[in-house]
Amino acid sequence: MSSRANHPPLLALASAFEEEVERLLRLRFTWLISLWLGLIGLQYALAGAVYLAVRSMEGVEAAPFAMLREPILLGVLALRLATLVAALVLVRKVVKTGRGVVRTAYWVLILSGLWSIGGAIGEEIHHLNTEGWRLGAMAPVILVIALSHFFACGLLPWTPRQGVQPLLVLYPAWLITTALVEPLGVMHLITGALVAPSIISVGLLLCWWRISRLRNEVEVNQLRRQFSRSRRDLIDARKIHERRFPRPLEQGPIRLAYAYEPMRQVGGDFLHVHAAPDGALSVVLIDVTGHGIPAALTVNRVDGEVQRLYAEQPDASPAEVVARLNRYFHLVMARHSIFATAVLCRIHLDGRMEWVNAGHPPAFIRRRDGSLEALESTAFMLGAAPDEAFDPGMQAASLEVDDLVILYTDGAIEAVDERGRQFGVRGVEQVVARWRPDFPVQLAQFLPQAVSEYRHGATQDDVLITTVSRAAG
Repeated sequence: MSSRANHPPLLALASAFEEEVERLLRLRFTWLISLWLGLIGLQYALAGAVYLAVRSMEGVEAAPFAMLREPILLGVLALRLATLVAALVLVRKVVKTGRGVVRTAYWVLILSGLWSIGGAIGEEIHHLNTEGWRLGAMAPVILVIALSHFFACGLLPWTPRQGVQPLLVLYPAWLITTALVEPLGVMHLITGALVAPSIISVGLLLCWWRISRLRNEVEVNQLRRQFSRSRRDLIDARKIHERRFPRPLEQGPIRLAYAYEPMRQVGGDFLHVHAAPDGALSVVLIDVTGHGIPAALTVNRVDGEVQRLYAEQPDASPAEVVARLNRYFHLVMARHSIFATAVLCRIHLDGRMEWVNAGHPPAFIRRRDGSLEALESTAFMLGAAPDEAFDPGMQAASLEVDDLVILYTDGAIEAVDERGRQFGVRGVEQVVARWRPDFPVQLAQFLPQAVSEYRHGATQDDVLITTVSRAAG
């Protein structure tokens, strides 16, 4: 099985990643443009301060602020500012997708780089008109381009492939312009072939690191959200599952109490109680193979089948019910390797009891004097045999007032201690024998507590313990 089997669905993960990238692209692009505009403003504010500070000195016209008097340089500045402002407005008002933001970032870097190249040419023209031709003005341009690219990579969550796209235009443009404007020298080789590529490489490496980290963060967040949703769904499923359990019967001639502890949020243990028109109480305890959600889904189907059986035949005996359940499991569930054990009993108001044990651990009758009678298995587990080979083997017993019928699933007897020893049927017998009616807790709570105290570590199976008794009057 693929290692991604436990990951969130790939389409949902890809969608979440794209949404997060788009959100960050818009936010970080706004930061980038705002930072860029702030740096330009700071650059010319400092230049103006320098100009004001040294205006009385000789050579003031060479100050950076004085260069704004040149129409070409002023035009380059205007184009750069217009490009940045237009890009900011486009992304905030017009561009609707993350790809649109990336394309806008491409053009901002490309146009800003071209304006830098144009500014260098303008600076050459300025010096040509004032001081004569000067070599080397094009060398710093590639550094400006590389630094602009580096800051873009540091802020924008794009891939190295996306980050390299603007350079495919700017690098050739710089090389061609430099070759036309001034002879290539050592400074050009150092900046164009060594320093600038180093800065660009760091920027692309930063792109790879940022996008990888973002992808991991999105996947972790998606997993966390999916886990939270699954946990909420399981909690809701458990509530629905436990609503199928009957209410304890604390009044009346026949009393019922139980305790339920699923191995996970939901489980495969099931309890159904049916009161017949003549007052007899039928109790059905079923333990479906498996654990968790698959077992709980099976229980939901079995619950519907049990309700249907009793709705059609309210006075059905345990033998009739278990035979029909076996037929249902054999025809419907066994093909999916789903089986169940069950113990059923029907207690009449006069104390007569019929019972069936279909492959289940032995139930017990605890007599008023403390003695125990085991209700051993009388039939195959449900679904293991076809109708003609299945004999319920229904048995009869008699209950006196204050006698207890103890039913439980194998999660109780399979609890193990720190040495790996199982609680076992013997453990159930000992706890039931130790309990007394004058104890402050009922046996339906006392027995689960004993199992929990014996168990080392987490439960390995669902635990359902039920007691049924006759009351005086």
